[in-house]
Amino acid sequence: IKNRTFHVLMENIPISFVPESTAAIDDIKKKAAFTPKTILKAKYIKPIVRCNLNQRTAHIILTFNSRESANHTIKFGLSVASKRVYGQKLLPEPSRCLKCHSFDGSHMATDCPKDADICGTCGEQHRTATCKVDDPNNYHCANCEIKGHAAW
Repeated sequence: IKNRTFHVLMENIPISFVPESTAAIDDIKKKAAFTPKTILKAKYIKPIVRCNLNQRTAHIILTFNSRESANHTIKFGLSVASKRVYGQKLLPEPSRCLKCHSFDGSHMATDCPKDADICGTCGEQHRTATCKVDDPNNYHCANCEIKGHAAW
């Protein structure tokens, strides 16, 4: 039987924090007076190597072994890399059809009512993987029909 885990989104963590470091996690647990196995895992949502050069903070997901520890973190925050940060419950990623990029949750790609694939990057009729558009100014959202951002 798999034990239940609880995920907390921590925003604006200094990128100097190394979530893979046992010492860094132990420091968080010590300052919060958590038991040794309270925090099971920590990871950045987006890899640091993919962040902007001027970016100084990023978001991480902390995985806890108990509801109480997760709720304590949400209510009182934690000290991470010498900075007081607050968390929020990590909500599940919304379901999205990979054929038409609809977020309404009524269908997935295998049951999509659209005849052709719609690109999630430019909004044209081709698969997203084959899209040649790489300039964000030319992105076109297939959901809201607005230029300037992709559907993904």
